[in-house]
Amino acid sequence: MTSDPAGDELDLDAIEEVCEAATPGPWFVRNLDDDHAMSLVAVSTVQNTGRGERWPDFDHGELIAATLVQQPRYVDCADGLWDQNAAFIAMARQAVPQLVAEIRRLRRLVEFGACPTAGTTGTEFVMPLDDEMLVYFREMVDVLVERVGICRAEAVARINAVYGTRESVAFGVGLMGHELPDH
Repeated sequence: MTSDPAGDELDLDAIEEVCEAATPGPWFVRNLDDDHAMSLVAVSTVQNTGRGERWPDFDHGELIAATLVQQPRYVDCADGLWDQNAAFIAMARQAVPQLVAEIRRLRRLVEFGACPTAGTTGTEFVMPLDDEMLVYFREMVDVLVERVGICRAEAVARINAVYGTRESVAFGVGLMGHELPDH
């Protein structure tokens, strides 16, 4: 997986392939301690117990990576951000596949007709809306959240998928104002 930082598109297939080849998640940060790996900060397939187990009271096969092993000092980083690095590695196991899926979803939206202003309107909606229509669309979101029981982000995404196309913008989203948002 190579990428030109000058602006080439991400190779989502390659990123996904690396994710699928890695140990399944979720991953967790573990703080362990023993005579051979004093103050071991690790990424693990098992949640941290908070007990700082010493070897052999933890299974080395559960460990994915270590960001700090102090004694002897052979895993360390100069900036001392071993806890933060371990948290990043553990979070990335779940976040990277989710980000790949989100990028694919957004690319499909653009490919299949999202309006030209998608992502540039300064609001949560992909279509350009004046102040009155912005209030109207937000009221539609409230109706979906309250009556359908979906989360706010999903309600916005559904509205963008239906009304954020070139066709709906060309037709005139403003024509919708003759109905109440719960219609």
